[in-house]
Amino acid sequence: MKIDYEAKKFARCIYGRKLVGKKTLEFSESELMYSAIMVGKASYFDYWSLGISAEFEIKYRILFLATLLFVDQDDRLTRTTSYSDGFDPTEKGFASYYVGNVISKLAATKLLNIVQLAHYDLIKQFLDEDKIKSLGERKPDFIGIDYNHNLIIAESKGRTHGYDRQAIISGKNQASTIYSINGIKPSLKYVLETYFKKETLYFYIEDPDESDGKKLDIPIDIKLLEQNYYKVVIDFLCKSRELRKSVIRGNEYIYGYIEELNMKVGLNINILEKFLQPIQFDVIDTVCKTEALELGEIDYFIGRDKVVVICERRILKRD
Repeated sequence: MKIDYEAKKFARCIYGRKLVGKKTLEFSESELMYSAIMVGKASYFDYWSLGISAEFEIKYRILFLATLLFVDQDDRLTRTTSYSDGFDPTEKGFASYYVGNVISKLAATKLLNIVQLAHYDLIKQFLDEDKIKSLGERKPDFIGIDYNHNLIIAESKGRTHGYDRQAIISGKNQASTIYSINGIKPSLKYVLETYFKKETLYFYIEDPDESDGKKLDIPIDIKLLEQNYYKVVIDFLCKSRELRKSVIRGNEYIYGYIEELNMKVGLNINILEKFLQPIQFDVIDTVCKTEALELGEIDYFIGRDKVVVICERRILKRD
């Protein structure tokens, strides 16, 4: 799969040629599905309290994406008729917002070596109320952690139609307002906008200059940020009826199977153990059945966050 994009203002000495000018990002379907699952957005419901498995949330994220996008003859993501003609303005607004979040996660992984990208909504519950009020509308969309454990701030904008420069300016202003996280200046701030040209999906990404004005600090608990980032996968594994354990690329993973999607989703056993109570981990580890996983030509992806997504069939429709 492919997306054409334009990148500006990123230092060539740090990011190389891939973030200078107009480029094409290539990726597999498993990478896109991974991005949809791990985009780091809070769920609308507390599924555990409702007695519903977190598998529902993963299915929702994947199937909603499949109603919005398909793959055309040039292997590019294209807007479905449902998205372009069947949605009312409110529905289109939410759809473009969701696509923007998913592609922001994809670009963070593929272009910027960002390991975890957590939506602000995941962590705002742990902030002081006065601090939340001081941020107002200037709250960041995402806070991330890169492979060097540096903190980053990202703004995501999604548009139903063409490129909107005003959205980038708004995102730059939001990113520039946050000066530091836990008193440390982020190593990177950037804004990404997804948009469509003749039904084909594109994105624009820019590293904004610092602006004058009020500069704010966000105090966050990094462990809580990480724990909430992994929550959808950990909840899924804790509620899965059948779990398997296997060695993939020299590391041990525990994963569950989502039958309707022919998809396996799992997590490195060390990460899982880190964020579970010992008794919870022991229960999961005990019920797991060890198997030799033969991936062969199967499409799969393992993120730097040690989440694995295995797609045993294609999910997005092909033109």
